[in-house]
Amino acid sequence: MRLLFILFLVLVSIANGEVDSDEVIDKFESIQEREQPKTVNISVLIHRIDNIGTPRDSVTLHMVLLQEWEDSRRKFKGSENIAVESANLNTSNWTPLLYFPSVLKTDPFTVYKTISPNRKVETRQAIQVTIPCRHNAWRFPSDEYSCQLRIESQHRDNVVITWMSSHDSHMMDSVEEVKIASPFKVSRIEHSSRADSTTKNEGKNMKHLIVDIGVKREAGSYYWFSSIQPSIFLLVLTWTSLFLNREKFILLRISLALVSLFAVQALNFVVNSEGRSSGGQGNVVDFWMQLSSLLIFIILIENVIIAILSTRKRKETEEGVYFTDRSKHSDVEKLPEAMDYLAKVFFPLVATLVLIITFFIIYF
Repeated sequence: MRLLFILFLVLVSIANGEVDSDEVIDKFESIQEREQPKTVNISVLIHRIDNIGTPRDSVTLHMVLLQEWEDSRRKFKGSENIAVESANLNTSNWTPLLYFPSVLKTDPFTVYKTISPNRKVETRQAIQVTIPCRHNAWRFPSDEYSCQLRIESQHRDNVVITWMSSHDSHMMDSVEEVKIASPFKVSRIEHSSRADSTTKNEGKNMKHLIVDIGVKREAGSYYWFSSIQPSIFLLVLTWTSLFLNREKFILLRISLALVSLFAVQALNFVVNSEGRSSGGQGNVVDFWMQLSSLLIFIILIENVIIAILSTRKRKETEEGVYFTDRSKHSDVEKLPEAMDYLAKVFFPLVATLVLIITFFIIYF
């Protein structure tokens, strides 16, 4: 009854011209806005990505954040918008108070605020944030960083944040327009929203917006020619040495295998020192280089065993012991031949199979 009486007095005041009807409507709209959650439309423009992997498994985003909402308290008469600089912003004015959970670093940003006569408020913020990423280092040099930027409001149940529709904003991200240093490229930028499970059960309207970003390294031909191709030449050199005569050129075979082994290890070290390292995580190129070293090492051990057997045979021959009981030495004579045969067959098969798998992992 009291509320009806107050409403009756207000109507009488309006009829007598004592109170402006527009002012009363604005007051009621302001009260209604306070009771209902405020909807804030968000748009993000990422214009540059740098510091990829520095600090480890993270990227730095240079972006512009656009926010739009309606505030009846900011309504005024006129036809032109009011632009407010960041230095002149009144802290008492309502803002969504957005923040970015799980961000490693946020640099100071600039705010530009515009108020329209129809109570529409718009802010633009130039922000630089460093966010953590999941790094799939195994596919190096075609590895990818999967990053996620979350946007939330500190007002909790009083604010509902949503993405702007594409026709309302010209600021939605375009992969082609994002600047990024070579050899990286932006593979995807996806926008989504997700309800917060911790607040949903409490009947609140809290939800957060998500920007999923993919940054992929373009393999190109540099790593192929700088690391994989030289190791292939060394493997071929080691394999062809197996066709040299075991009796006459065993020392040459050992020398070639030993030099090839040191060359592969040195090659792997040099390429890693040039920045090819994937942050201490294993990758397919490292696997190939280590396998090459293992294959060459096996050939080296085989040649050493053959050299030992040849030395033993020559020593026994000189002492006249070798031919006394030839049946005891038949197995020893066949062992070097069998080892050479297995090495000639399985060495190229294993190397070729792993090389094909490595090629497809990197480039497909």
